[in-house]
Amino acid sequence: MIEALRSVLCPEFEVLEAVADGEALLAAACELRPDLVLLELSLPLVDGLEAVRVLRTRAPELRCLFVTQHAALHHVRAAFAAGASGYVLKEATPAELREAVWRISRGDVYVSPKLRVDEASPASVTRQGSGALTMRQREVLRRVAEGRTGKQIASELGISLKTVESHKACISRQLGLRSTAALTRHAIELGLVHAVDGLLATVVTAPERTGFQVAE
Repeated sequence: MIEALRSVLCPEFEVLEAVADGEALLAAACELRPDLVLLELSLPLVDGLEAVRVLRTRAPELRCLFVTQHAALHHVRAAFAAGASGYVLKEATPAELREAVWRISRGDVYVSPKLRVDEASPASVTRQGSGALTMRQREVLRRVAEGRTGKQIASELGISLKTVESHKACISRQLGLRSTAALTRHAIELGLVHAVDGLLATVVTAPERTGFQVAE
């Protein structure tokens, strides 16, 4: 796969390095300072989502493009929530891959047309990594994931129980997730809470800062 990517990109872009796991990716990006990183979701040692979060914290101007076999919509949302600028399936043609790289290099975002772009595109998954949710919805989702009741959430946020239930209904509808377990998994994917040894640890994040060599 790496050699295929190299052959597709090399005529137009400079490929700085190709690595085999997430730790090597972080080290190479720190040393080589690429403009764009192509990576898979399921990397050894450090997974793709965590790698993107770390890379974007270290270099907010860095752009990340997932080239992956995972076509499920929640993976696409999680990728943009982590800070990615694009999501391409491995079955993409060379022309599509080059188009994705060019568009991302110009500051655009890209999602493979075979995915449900109307739900997965940055029209609903923003560049700030907020998913399709407002700040208040994220606050409600975090508390749902932490196991709080509707009354507890209402008390903590200073809103009515009816408003909490309305937010929860909107969150479920926007994300297409109905169960508390599914909402909790999505909260983890967004980085609102972390799962540690079966427990949930809350993560409080500041708004992400918001700009061509290539590192695979």
